[in-house]
Parts: sequence; C-alpha cells; structure tokens
Amino acid sequence: MKRALLLFICLSSLGCGDSGPADGGADTGGGGSEGGGLATTTTGGSAGNGGSDAGGNGGADTGGMGGAGGGPALPNPCDCTSTIEVGAVMHPDINETSGLAASVLHPGAVYLHEDSGSASMFYAMDLGGAPLAELEISNVNAVDMEDLAIGACPEGSCLYIADVGDNLEQRDDYRIYRVAEPEAFTSTQTTATVIPFSYEDGSNNCEAFVVEPSSGNMYLLTKTSGTPGLYRIDTVGVESVAKRLFDVPAPDGNLFTAADVRPDGQGLLVRTYGSLYYYAGSGVEAALATEPCEAPVAEEAQGEAVAFIEGGLNYITVSEGDAAAINLSVCD
Repeated sequence: MKRALLLFICLSSLGCGDSGPADGGADTGGGGSEGGGLATTTTGGSAGNGGSDAGGNGGADTGGMGGAGGGPALPNPCDCTSTIEVGAVMHPDINETSGLAASVLHPGAVYLHEDSGSASMFYAMDLGGAPLAELEISNVNAVDMEDLAIGACPEGSCLYIADVGDNLEQRDDYRIYRVAEPEAFTSTQTTATVIPFSYEDGSNNCEAFVVEPSSGNMYLLTKTSGTPGLYRIDTVGVESVAKRLFDVPAPDGNLFTAADVRPDGQGLLVRTYGSLYYYAGSGVEAALATEPCEAPVAEEAQGEAVAFIEGGLNYITVSEGDAAAINLSVCD
C-alpha cells in the first residue's frame, strides 16, 4: 500500500529559499470530495514511439503552472557530469520510497511518499533525514500509491498523489488525491480532493504519473510486460477516463517506475529500476513521441523516484530500501 508521505527540505548549499505561492489554476474536475488545503552514464537511447495524439483535452481543467520564462537555457540532463549523495531517508517507517516532487511554494522542499505504511500520515524532514513535522490526510482510502506530482489547483499549488498501482491488472477504478501545498510545515490534518478514473481499455498497472505545467493535463505511463503506453486523463462531466495516446517502449526493455516533468514543461525524466532517460520536447505528448537520451543516475538497488529541483536545473533520485540515499545529479 502506497501510503505515507515525506517532505525533504534541502540543504542551504542547494539554494533553498522562500517564495510566494504559484499562480492558481481552475478546478481539476472529476468526482470525489473537495477538501481544504494543508495548514500544515550518458548513452543514446531509442524509444520507437508512435505519433502523438495531441488533440484537445476535454479533461481536467487545472489551469496550468506556466513556464519558467526568461533566464538562461536549462542544461540537458544527459550532459550532467556528477552524481553525489547528499542525504539519506532515515525515518524508521520509510523503506520503500516511490515518488518525488519538488515544492513550488518552498524552493528546495521535495515531497516524497512511501510505498507502504501509515494510511494517511505525512512527514517533514530535512535533507539529512531529521524529522520536521507530521501531517495527516483524513480521507485517504488508497489501494496502491505509486507516484506524485506538483500542479496548479484552485488553492494555487497542489500535490497530486497517484493511487494507480495494479500489479495483477485487475482493478476497475483508480484515484488521484489532490492536496494543497502547505503554507507552513506544521503538524496538522487536511482533506484531499479525490479524482476517480478508469482506463478506456481496462485495467493497467502504472508507477509513472505527471501533471503538465502549461495545461494541467494529468498523464500516466504504464508499467507492463507488454508495450507501455502514454495515457491522458480526460474528464467529461463527472466521468474521468484515461485515454491511450500512443506506445512508449522502454529504451532498455525494463519497466517504467517514475517520471517528472521539468517546471518549464520542456521535457521530462522517466526512470526504470536501473536507468534514467530524458525526453526533450515542449509538452508531455510531444516529448514522449521523441527518442530519449540516457541521463546519469546513481547506482540504486530499486530506483522508483526522481524529481527535478532548483527550477529544473538539477535532479534527485531515491531508491527503495532502509536509509536509502538521496542522490543529486549536478547539471550546472
């Protein structure tokens, strides 16, 4: 069960600082209960993808976080030159990390969730692993939490937690839990907005989920022994359906275990257990229709988490396991 969530606050050497809330978006749509916010080694790869179905989305109207306008061009992650261990997950209840997402409200803060454990508890920790706060979501009824992302919402900036794991491919409904980012890291309780959905072609297993910054569209990249596919969650009325857009074969023939979109929307990182790939392009659909390059990643026993940090300049990864290392890839 993918349950507990962690929050890491990065070291000052990683450029932490404070900033105001991100631009707000419109409601995500979908069913569920509306809740308040938290008070609280470089080689080429080939994807062999099909064409992109980038037609209009009748789906989730989340507004959009907008791009990172102006400033110097961000480096290609495949050109990153070093990977260093900057901390470790030291909380005793966390040994199956499965998802990362960098905060918008708190630069340097990174949200992380646990693959099993408490049904509703969140934790705040610094990059060295010292706990800072405990947070609770009151209405989580998850089956298998697998990934998370940051995106726009009526509250401004929200954490989208994907209850989409289905190893036996026998579920008939899945859920996205949306929670407003906390304005302060204090211990408290909140309620999530629940967005239920189904796949148009039946049951699918998934561990890679992203929210596109410009459109607010929600995407899933399936994890299967067959050919993985990219799905977009479209909403008509109160019904949300994940539509298969095109095939996205894993370059190394392995299984996709996590993904994260660059904050400016210009490309995304997708990882397998032992490798990491960068797909360049404007928007999720255009990027995943291209061939990726392989980005450097630390050797990890079972990698299931990746997140861009510092506005997309660098990225971090975490593996499953006790006291798992937090690995930073430096690209500047």
